[in-house]
Amino acid sequence: MKKQITTAVIVEGRDGKFLGVSRKYDYNSWGFAGGKCNVGESPIQCAFRELKEETGLSAISLFCGDVREYLNKTVEPNTLDE
Repeated sequence: MKKQITTAVIVEGRDGKFLGVSRKYDYNSWGFAGGKCNVGESPIQCAFRELKEETGLSAISLFCGDVREYLNKTVEPNTLDE
């Protein structure tokens, strides 16, 4: 099974609010910045890149709070996301 690494970036402001982004094709659907890692790109590099691409924000540092591996059943063929 193909392994595809993806990231999600949760940005918390000083006021305790979280930054959300709307989906490109459905502005009523919200989530966090993130996406698929490019070949040879680490999850942290991917997180920095996706945050910049999707929000225009440049992070100085990121805290890796959790890493999970799961079977992604929403794509064909299924991939093993990390």
